[in-house]
Amino acid sequence: MPTNLSQRKLLSGHSLPLPSNNNNNTSPPSPDLAQRFAEEFVAPKIIKGLFDNGFMGIENSPEHGGSGAPFTSAILVIEELAQVDPSALYLSNTTIKNCCCEALLDEYIPDVSTSKVASFCLSEPGGGLDAFALATRAAKASIGRYIINGSKMWFTVSKEAEIFVIFSNLNPSKNHGNRNRLKKRENWVSKLLLRVL
Repeated sequence: MPTNLSQRKLLSGHSLPLPSNNNNNTSPPSPDLAQRFAEEFVAPKIIKGLFDNGFMGIENSPEHGGSGAPFTSAILVIEELAQVDPSALYLSNTTIKNCCCEALLDEYIPDVSTSKVASFCLSEPGGGLDAFALATRAAKASIGRYIINGSKMWFTVSKEAEIFVIFSNLNPSKNHGNRNRLKKRENWVSKLLLRVL
């Protein structure tokens, strides 16, 4: 039995799509090879499967490409999938659905229901998940535009994401001025899209 990862067969019988990083079949595969395999083969298949089976838009309305299932159904589906791989299950479109105006729902919910991954950007270097202690600030620059200043860490599914929900503080003096900001990746440059609700 081959021990080199690049020579092993997938369950479907296909060879792995990556070249070997060494010529010694008895050496274990490198972490770099495992990372490339996960990024180039595993992650895209999982994400496509989540969309193809309707899991990413489970709670969203049929008008926006979802199935319109109740929250309880979404939780039951997440619970089942999380038994196999909890990291594949982050469904951040519920945040978008609950925080956007109708025009942005019409623009983004169909995408996050059917084809685009949204990243959840809450954690900060000094604050973890404390949403009421956010150091990241959003300041109104003009009608419909805001400037965001701050640092975020550990963006959920950021490598796969095309849309980013960024939590920021609009009114630090009240300590409850947090709002979600929606950003979309365009040529690796992010553009602020979500208005304050």
